[in-house]
Amino acid sequence: MSKRNYSADRAVTQDFDDLFAAQPARPLPAQMRVSRHSHFREDISADNMGTEMHGNSRRWGDASQEVQSRAVQAIVYAAEKVGLSTHDTAYLLAIARHESGFNPDAASRRTSASGLGQVINRTGAAYGLNNENRFDINANAAAFVGYFKDMQHVAERRGKSEEYIYKYYHDGPSGNYGGRSIARKEIMPRVDDFEQALRSQGNEFHQAAAAGVYRAAVDCLDDCRTEAEKHALLARVVRKHPELPELATAFAARQQALTVAAGEQTSTPPDTLSFRKVSLQDATAYSGFLARRVDDIIATNLAHGRLPDIARSEMLADIAQPYADQGRHI
Repeated sequence: MSKRNYSADRAVTQDFDDLFAAQPARPLPAQMRVSRHSHFREDISADNMGTEMHGNSRRWGDASQEVQSRAVQAIVYAAEKVGLSTHDTAYLLAIARHESGFNPDAASRRTSASGLGQVINRTGAAYGLNNENRFDINANAAAFVGYFKDMQHVAERRGKSEEYIYKYYHDGPSGNYGGRSIARKEIMPRVDDFEQALRSQGNEFHQAAAAGVYRAAVDCLDDCRTEAEKHALLARVVRKHPELPELATAFAARQQALTVAAGEQTSTPPDTLSFRKVSLQDATAYSGFLARRVDDIIATNLAHGRLPDIARSEMLADIAQPYADQGRHI
């Protein structure tokens, strides 16, 4: 698929935090028309039982930056799980900003479009959305990503440029409702900025996206049948995201733990890591235990928006519990 540089004649965004949507300043008029198919008047509190990760209203961008950050995480998480590239993920984020302003509870007043990608009821149903989970942030992001990926395949089969992905996303594969014009004016000019933000470090937007990568990597471990598959998956994620040093640190710790548990030679100095010797028949069990410990550490410390600078020695010290502790609940 051919690509077009939509940012060649404009300055690149320096402050990536402004990629988050600005909350609406003006109140809605007291009298406004709402379609009978719309979810706009539905109670938000009913969608988010016991959670605080929801918007303030059904309006575009009407969500705190914390909630918008969580939305970014959910989109990156869903994109990572299906193997989309950083560029494709940036495209998704540009769409989400245009459609919902990263408000997971946004809803159109004129149609049944709702959620991060403003997917209508009929389309959402094809990707697992219904009245029970329509505004669930993770289910919504997964449906959004699935629909985007299918429209990407349509554009590729037809030999179209990437602006047609949004055209088909907006208009449908055979419709013509102005989607290409919107892509040119509103979507494509932001894709480069989002891609740079995903690859950058030291800003809120990157941290939100990075947390989505961590969550996807940890969650995908549950789908692996063997330790070899888990390790290969994490290795792929580490290679794909060189801009995330914390993930490389966690992966190195996991690799070292499994190596030591298997009784193989390691270059770790004796004073850095101390394991109790285990018998060969216990090596497999110990390896599995350590893998769970490391995975739990990754999930707890890295996957929920917290990106501490965890040194390798600290990580190793944390996971190097004596073999006698293997029965401890994790």
